[in-house]
Amino acid sequence: MVSLLVDKIFAFPDALRITADIDENNKASERTLLSCGFELADSEKSRYVIQK
Repeated sequence: MVSLLVDKIFAFPDALRITADIDENNKASERTLLSCGFELADSEKSRYVIQK
């Protein structure tokens, strides 16, 4: 589901980056984002990023 949403967002020509802020204790969300190609951008804020 997350990967489909990423694909839909990146279908817009001016969409270059997606950020996701999650609860630092939510390991399931962390695993999901990482499996979809997101990278940890800020460990203090639990912010994940994927770029086009």
